[in-house]
Amino acid sequence: MKILIANWKMHPDNINEAINLAKGSDFENVIICPPTSFIQGAGEVLTRAGLGAQNLEFSGTGDVDAKELKSLGVTHVIIGHSDRRKNHNETNEIVAKKVSLALSEGLVPVICVGETKEERDAGKKMEVVNDQVVKALSEVKGGRVILAYEPVWSISTNIADGEEVITPEEAYEVILFIKQIVEEVYQNLSRNVIYVYGGSVNSENVKEFLEFKEVGGALVGSASLSSSEFSKMIKLIN
Repeated sequence: MKILIANWKMHPDNINEAINLAKGSDFENVIICPPTSFIQGAGEVLTRAGLGAQNLEFSGTGDVDAKELKSLGVTHVIIGHSDRRKNHNETNEIVAKKVSLALSEGLVPVICVGETKEERDAGKKMEVVNDQVVKALSEVKGGRVILAYEPVWSISTNIADGEEVITPEEAYEVILFIKQIVEEVYQNLSRNVIYVYGGSVNSENVKEFLEFKEVGGALVGSASLSSSEFSKMIKLIN
């Protein structure tokens, strides 16, 4: 079975909307990742879907750590999303520490890796992805991990009218490359890693991205904010 991980980012606008959206997205093989403010409310109405967080921290005021998330029923946490890398200056080293912290508390890290358009145009796609994967897993001794290939330039919020988006074939090529890295560098982890794709995934293209057996699911952004669209995606892939 394929999995869908719903990253709501900073949506919806209030707790009542979050609860209704969670109710409409409550399916097996789904992980719902609301904003931190709505985790508890959304989690209380989920009966089949898992509960995830969009980030964790280890510093101080205003941060949420792994123990706090776990106490709310969180089982998964997104780490290294391009928004965090860009807007919060998260380096590969910080990502590695967060991955280690998540695993130490029994949380499953959903590690995002992917190149920018400038890096892709410069022919550095594989180099960037390799560096992100190797460093993200550098402190991992064991446990389950999800690796999400999410090319920054192909995320829906980064695409202007008329610009190209990634093809399922190119996404698959990179996921195979990531899988090869894990099997060569971190052989002890290879059986516990799920590979997913993220970036402009919706009901019109999800089957194409997930038709390959090595692709275990998708990290879904804006399409997960519509219960009808998201439920349609679930039915299409399962």
